[in-house]
Amino acid sequence: MFLKIEKMTPFSVFIQDLCRSRQMRQKELAYLIGVDPSYLSALAGGRKGIPGAAIVKKLEEAAKLTSEEKVALQESIKFSKMRYSMPTQADPRAYEMVWKIFDSVSHLKPAQINVISEVLKL
Repeated sequence: MFLKIEKMTPFSVFIQDLCRSRQMRQKELAYLIGVDPSYLSALAGGRKGIPGAAIVKKLEEAAKLTSEEKVALQESIKFSKMRYSMPTQADPRAYEMVWKIFDSVSHLKPAQINVISEVLKL
């Protein structure tokens, strides 16, 4: 196994896939981008927040990410954000909807996630 992930986030999946595609261990990637392996492990394991711009830039350059990989990296970071705040102009009904989703998120089945995602595309 290339990478031990404790809590899967989109960023975790990106790091795992990157290591697999480059046939390297997470520790090697950490050295390549100039960070301590324990720090990259904490980022990839969801124990640290999303990486800062400097780390992202080092990752893009050192791993020689393609344009598509750079987009995937940015999306993985965006979707790995752990805290959100409601926009002040949000419809009051949105607060209840978001709360219901948040309250249920750990119990949602993949089919339910797909349905909610499709509805949000409307």
